Amino acid sequence: MKHASDSAEQQAAEDLVRAVLSEQTGLSYVEERIDFDGEYIMIDAVGRNVDGKAVELVEIYAHQGKLKGGQLKKSTDDAARLMLAQTHVKRKSGKPKLRLAWCCEEAVGQVQRGWRGKALKSMNVEISAIDIDNVTIESIRKAQKRQTR
Repeated sequence: MKHASDSAEQQAAEDLVRAVLSEQTGLSYVEERIDFDGEYIMIDAVGRNVDGKAVELVEIYAHQGKLKGGQLKKSTDDAARLMLAQTHVKRKSGKPKLRLAWCCEEAVGQVQRGWRGKALKSMNVEISAIDIDNVTIESIRKAQKRQTR
C-alpha cells in the first residue's frame, strides 16, 4: 500500500505535461536545477531550443479541482521562484519566458479571476491549463484523496 503522502501520480503527470509542452512548442523540456549564490531552485520544466538556450521556465501543478486555503498561494509562490531563477538563467541564455502549466482549468480560472491573476500578469508570468488524459486525471484525484489529512 502506498504511503499517504506518496506523490508518484503527480510526478507522472509532470512528465506528461513536459511531453505536451514539447509537442506544443518544439522545445525540449527537462526538470533542472538552477544554482546561484550557494543556493538552488529546482524548476519543473526548462524549455531549451536546439541550440541549448533556455527559452522558457515552467512550474507544473497537477492538482485537480478547486483550490483551497494555502493552495491559492502556489501561483504567486511559484511565480516568485521562476522570476528568481530567470535572473540567474538569463546571464547565460537571455531572458526566458515564465509560465505556470497547471493540469486543471478550474484552478487556473480561479487564480485568473482574483488579484493573483493580476499579479501574475504584472510579473509577466503566464498561467495556462494543459490538457491531460482522463486516466491521469482520475489517478491524481485518487492520490489527492489519499493525501488529504
